[in-house]
Amino acid sequence: MNYVFSTPLPITSYDVRRKSLDYSLFTWSPQKNLKTIEVKGAKGCYYWDYDEKKYFDLCSQLICVNIGHGNEKVINAIKAQAENLTFVKPKFTTDVRGCAAETIIRDFAPSNMAKVLFSLGGAESNEYAIRLAKVATGRTKIFSQYNSYHGATYGAANLCGDIDRNVSDPQIGGFIHFFGPDYKDDNLIRFDDPDREADFYLKMLDDQLRFEGPQKVAAIFLEAMTGGNSLTVPGKRYFQGVRKLCDKYGILLVVDEVMTGFGRTGRKFCVDYYDVQPDMITFAKGVTSAYVPLGGVILSKELSEYFDEVGVPIGCTYNSHPLACAAALANMEVIKEDALIENTFSMGCLIEERLSELKRRHPAMAEQRGLGLARGFMVHKSLKNRKHLGYMFEKYAELGFPTNGNNGIIIIAPPMIVTESQIDDIMDVTDRILSEMDSFVSI
Repeated sequence: MNYVFSTPLPITSYDVRRKSLDYSLFTWSPQKNLKTIEVKGAKGCYYWDYDEKKYFDLCSQLICVNIGHGNEKVINAIKAQAENLTFVKPKFTTDVRGCAAETIIRDFAPSNMAKVLFSLGGAESNEYAIRLAKVATGRTKIFSQYNSYHGATYGAANLCGDIDRNVSDPQIGGFIHFFGPDYKDDNLIRFDDPDREADFYLKMLDDQLRFEGPQKVAAIFLEAMTGGNSLTVPGKRYFQGVRKLCDKYGILLVVDEVMTGFGRTGRKFCVDYYDVQPDMITFAKGVTSAYVPLGGVILSKELSEYFDEVGVPIGCTYNSHPLACAAALANMEVIKEDALIENTFSMGCLIEERLSELKRRHPAMAEQRGLGLARGFMVHKSLKNRKHLGYMFEKYAELGFPTNGNNGIIIIAPPMIVTESQIDDIMDVTDRILSEMDSFVSI
């Protein structure tokens, strides 16, 4: 029997749009003349609107619907949990909470990790990590990179190094930003040798730490791969160098894997590419593939033991929510059973190959970036304006492949279930759009 809502649900695209715009606010956008897609349903790599127009999910919504839409195993797990128990306070525990945490530690996290503190999402996970780092070290300063993104809540926004953090002015004291190789697009200093580039930025970071007083620095936050701001990969030498600086000064290394965790880059966690063991990893998105909100912080064995005797200074009504933990557990089982990390790696290599082919033919493409199925390409510098980028996004949507991007980046990050034939379709559309944009390139 279907539930009958006291307020009837809209049945047309117009009704959905009007009701949403009249009664709710949309993030990151002026509300007047807002363009949306009124989504009616979704399955696999596709979703559709109320006119039955079908769209390919080229960016997995916000690079989060990793296993695709409508997976029956995850849906059934949520249903079964809802029928048994929907909520208990976080000081109680449930079977799915322990099993979800165990699976994260046993099957996904680096070998030095021991415990999980659950949250509701990525920004909150980073808020937690800030507080845990300060309590565990007794220090007050937090370092993070320019051009980074860690969430839109107040503390996380101060952690961010992108221009949107200015919305939080006046900012909280103690948040220090530094330049890293991810900032190369806006930096006049160019390096042909990635090792020299890494050494240069590591020296800058070391100097800045010494000027700020390393004995006052609780943690350095790094994205495992810079997200939608640039999709750049910091590199192994740089990541290992930051780890060494943290060890040198007794600073905690916190790696933000909100976007990159749980197989999105073709590894369990992106830090696996760098052979680095952080002190904390923050996560969200891929742990449930966004079926239910969930995030968290993974703590090393050493850090976990510290909190055996010291209270965890964080509280949230909904952390370790049973429905979310059930979804996470089922989602991780799907990733393992369907070999989605392996598929992500192979399909990511195919996208890399196909984008390289397109770059050779299209001056509108500057360079491709990313790892696994967290990929995209930078447009030519003369196209990095609102007019040209806006048109490209409109064309992708018009052709049935809506996507996101920022700072001149077009994101190509389909669900981890994507097939070779679907990648052919993606590249055909990209080829058409780049062909159209080539004439606007000014060398």
